[in-house]
Amino acid sequence: YSICQQYTITAYVFDNDGNITSPLFTNSTNVRVFCNLSLLSVITTPPLSLNGYIQLSLNKSITLDIFQETGSNMLYSIDWGDVANCCVPNVSFYYGTIYNPMTIIKSAGRDLTAFVENVGSFCNNISLTFEWNLTSLDLKLIVAKKEGVLYHQKVTYSILKNSLDFGTYILSLQCNYGGISAVYTAYLNVIFSPLYIDIDKGLFVSVAYKKKIGMESFYQNFKVSAMSSYDPDDPTVGTQNIVFRWSCKVASIFSDAQVAMENVALLNLTFPNDTCFNESWTDISSTFSAIDFSTQQFLENISYRFKVCGTKYAGKDVYSNISYKTSCFVQEVLISESLPTVAIKCISNCDTLLNFKERLIYTFNCEDCGSRTLVAHWTIEDETGNFPPELSVQNATSTGFLKPSLVINRDILLELKQYTFTLVFGYANSVNRAKLKFKKSTCSKPFSGYCIINPDKGFALETKFLLYCNGWRDTYGLLSYAFYYDNGQSQQIKLSSVTSVDYPFLNAGTTDQPSLINFLLGPGDKNNDYKIRILIKVIGKYKAYAEYNLNIKVYPNNKPMNLKGLLTDISLNDTQSIANLVQAVSNNIIKNSEYQYNITLSFSNELFGVVDEDTLKQIKQEELLGLQELRIQLIDLISNTLLIDLNSFKLLSDALVVTTQNPLEIVPHAQNKAASIVDKLARLLTKKNLKVFGADIFETMSKSFVNLISNLLQPGFPTPPLDHGQQAEQVVSLLMKSMENYFTAVQSYKVPGENRTEGETKQFDFLLKKDVFIDVNSSFIGTPNGGFSFPDSKYLLNESLQNSQISIHNIRIKDVVYTWDTNRSQNIHTEMQSLFFSDSSGRPIKVNNSSQPINVTIKNKPDKINGENISLSMPNDVYQVSLSIVSSCKMLLKFYFKNDENNLTNLIVYIQYGKVATKLDYDIMLNISVKQGVVLTKNNNFTNTAISHFNNKINIGSGSVLQRNQDVLLLSDGAIILWNFSNSTYSLLNKGKLYFMFMYSGPMPAKKLVQNPYNFDESEYSGKFDYEMKSFCVECNYWNEDANRWMSDGCQLDVYHTNFLMTKCICNHLTSFGGFFVVPNPLPTLSISKLKRGYVLLVTVVIVISLWLLGLLITRRMDRQDISKTGVCPLSDNRAEDTYLYQIIVNTGTRRNAGTKSNIFFTVA
Repeated sequence: YSICQQYTITAYVFDNDGNITSPLFTNSTNVRVFCNLSLLSVITTPPLSLNGYIQLSLNKSITLDIFQETGSNMLYSIDWGDVANCCVPNVSFYYGTIYNPMTIIKSAGRDLTAFVENVGSFCNNISLTFEWNLTSLDLKLIVAKKEGVLYHQKVTYSILKNSLDFGTYILSLQCNYGGISAVYTAYLNVIFSPLYIDIDKGLFVSVAYKKKIGMESFYQNFKVSAMSSYDPDDPTVGTQNIVFRWSCKVASIFSDAQVAMENVALLNLTFPNDTCFNESWTDISSTFSAIDFSTQQFLENISYRFKVCGTKYAGKDVYSNISYKTSCFVQEVLISESLPTVAIKCISNCDTLLNFKERLIYTFNCEDCGSRTLVAHWTIEDETGNFPPELSVQNATSTGFLKPSLVINRDILLELKQYTFTLVFGYANSVNRAKLKFKKSTCSKPFSGYCIINPDKGFALETKFLLYCNGWRDTYGLLSYAFYYDNGQSQQIKLSSVTSVDYPFLNAGTTDQPSLINFLLGPGDKNNDYKIRILIKVIGKYKAYAEYNLNIKVYPNNKPMNLKGLLTDISLNDTQSIANLVQAVSNNIIKNSEYQYNITLSFSNELFGVVDEDTLKQIKQEELLGLQELRIQLIDLISNTLLIDLNSFKLLSDALVVTTQNPLEIVPHAQNKAASIVDKLARLLTKKNLKVFGADIFETMSKSFVNLISNLLQPGFPTPPLDHGQQAEQVVSLLMKSMENYFTAVQSYKVPGENRTEGETKQFDFLLKKDVFIDVNSSFIGTPNGGFSFPDSKYLLNESLQNSQISIHNIRIKDVVYTWDTNRSQNIHTEMQSLFFSDSSGRPIKVNNSSQPINVTIKNKPDKINGENISLSMPNDVYQVSLSIVSSCKMLLKFYFKNDENNLTNLIVYIQYGKVATKLDYDIMLNISVKQGVVLTKNNNFTNTAISHFNNKINIGSGSVLQRNQDVLLLSDGAIILWNFSNSTYSLLNKGKLYFMFMYSGPMPAKKLVQNPYNFDESEYSGKFDYEMKSFCVECNYWNEDANRWMSDGCQLDVYHTNFLMTKCICNHLTSFGGFFVVPNPLPTLSISKLKRGYVLLVTVVIVISLWLLGLLITRRMDRQDISKTGVCPLSDNRAEDTYLYQIIVNTGTRRNAGTKSNIFFTVA
């Protein structure tokens, strides 16, 4: 038996006629198979001292890692001895085991650090020394022993770049404490990075056999190039020192190729067509990175495979053997005249083995499709030749199988399974089809390990945690570790393309290490008993991972913040430690928010319960200033760290996003510096950096970066006193540019025909899509909250781009961010809609002067408009309002019922431009009720008012008639829009005012009873029905980046489709759009010349104010006299415990002159 376990043995008895389906008798028995114990290996933490013992002092723990492959009834016992007062200080040094050594890239090097606990004051007089020793696996000394230096409780050994040969090493640290010694061991595997070999245009390329020019056709020259290959250990030199070996063979069914060759032989062509004509790989005599061919060398309608292998000298291994590194790539080329010139390329999950935890993405590019439609069909088979059932589940793919592109979502393909992919494609109006067929297998994930964290509870910013993983293995021999935490408070964005949750990263800079030592955390969620979940991903060579979770408790720390003390043991160049500290500090501030801006009753008057508002405001302001200063320090720490790669990108995004959650705590200087950090992070989103990340990994890890931009675009940041425009322009420009870089990075993973990616943050939403431009025909890009409707694509771009791939970026920002154009931005009370196109290389495609209009829908924000309040106390009570507007205004009006809960009234509104509206003289009448909605009536009666001009004055008379006119539209939401005031009935009066007359029909308002809380008296007041009118002039604006201001040329309002919640614009270009709302009745500008017309009012106001000031002096003097007559009279025999108060009132009568000048005395006993 190969496995030690319990087996069941069953005996069956049959009759002798050969029937073996129905036994006559059966009987079973259980048998347990025992195995001998295999070799026992125990690794202890702390390790055994040189005398074979472990010494522990009080309150110290011991960890035993027991390795025993086989055995039955394995029971272990531990012999305990005495507890020592002083022992070897605890040393944390975890860098791989003999079964799973830590991987170090030769060209990168690594610092390995041992963390040493503080020695107690009781044991300080005992000497403590360290010694490093580096050997090969067979204990051959590699580097001379050297002394370890203890600095800030750390001992570090530096392995410099390219200082070690390839192979496995043992690095040991001997700790000598008095007469006791302990040895800590790390196992290291120094490797090289494999060559990156790639043939341009990807997995598959089709080449036209002959190219037609006019009436003639010619053979084509084409190139198979691997010039994009490079050595990751030395990426700056490109293909230098890489030796390329080429080979090729026929990819089509070889019998078909033989028939084609026989047919060509009959033509007696002088040029040979037998290049690569072989069923097995044939070497091509070239060592260059590219080879030129002519289609004349090949057979028409036959596919060929070209393989290139790059080889480069890597160095020597630890035993002085010479090492080379080699990688290969295979491309299939189809030579055909009747098929489109297409390239099929892998975008994500392109390694030798597929990662089933990552999206699989293949894309295409057609060079000569023009206006012709391409059709395609993918078929996928498993080892049995059937369609895999796992691909039948919902959302298995975001493209389907009927497009040239293919996207299979994560967690769909199964582990350790082989799949055969076949793509058949061609022109829709042609019977000719090309076929691409290839096989891919999925990898396995790491297995059989564990992780521990110590301690399992502590306090924020105080307890130092140790996280350690051991025993994990990977079939392919390369492991990395990713540690995250979930405190229940992480900001999340909604992203339709990924289901993974983004958690803050703890060890992004040291994923090759199985441990994280002495790290701090912020507190857990109070609603979850302060629990924090530690999420661990053990990642294999092909990025498939196993998950392991731990739970700890971290309580808030309410001690005064000492940031300088927390930085004592941290190097300012240690990006990972700085980022973790910033996260912990920021989380602790957020969790203690109930103590921020603290308002307590300790500053209130204990007798009367009156709060001293001034004192509280001062305390609140001081707390805010303290938090602002702390945020400045945290952001300064982040800005001084090193930005190396996308691991730094993730670390700093996590730290900065939690630091900038509250805009009130971020002063302009800090906001500006944070925006500069965002700009630096966005510059890391290059094609080179993104190559090593799959689509799902990148979109998950970049969520915190998107949230960071959203935080910094929030309204509510303190406004700088002087250079607001310059500050806002600098910050917004950096953030918008960074947002575009992120969108370009996401689009690099998208393919035509794939579902669009929708993202939502607190401050903006976005929509990203890649498509063939012809498919944008008459489509809508956006959401129910706004977007863009396009005409036929031929009206937008040149016809040569009709079948080109384009990326579509649509952004909806919930507040206006272009605020430095103060003259117009203050009147924009809408959201912002922005849309732009880019080509396959990320270059912007501008759309200007479209011959057909683009319809833009923008969401309004009427809640930001202050309305006009109308209070009516009885039916038919008239209330007049006039608004100053310009004749070009397009006026939107909406009416609200404020306190008619039972829907008892109808609001009647008469509207007229240029002249006061009355019941008999009006242009528009509205009858508004909650039940019936709005009934609009246009007055079509002729007016008998005559208007004439005399000596440049307008005279109003009677005896003639005037045709009424006012353009108005009742909208579906009950709002109305009025426009074209220059042609209104009384427009010739040139008054520039819109008049309203309000009244209501219905019952009298209910009376109001107001109770005095001090004497409980009730007073009765007449009630009123309250209404509100919101009105604004609406216009379409866009942000002109060249002029750096809001403009309206090229756009006009779509009056017939605009409503109170949505502004509809018709434009001939694309950029950032917003609605321009001008509130009517602006304040007039000051002018001394106007006093000639209004001096009477001015004199009246001055006299009234003067009389008021005189009366104020007199009444103040009388108040002082009254105060002197009130108060409490303490008695001479009062004691401290006497707390009752008595009030004595003297009443001399209620008639006139009932007062007295006599001195009145009371005797109180």
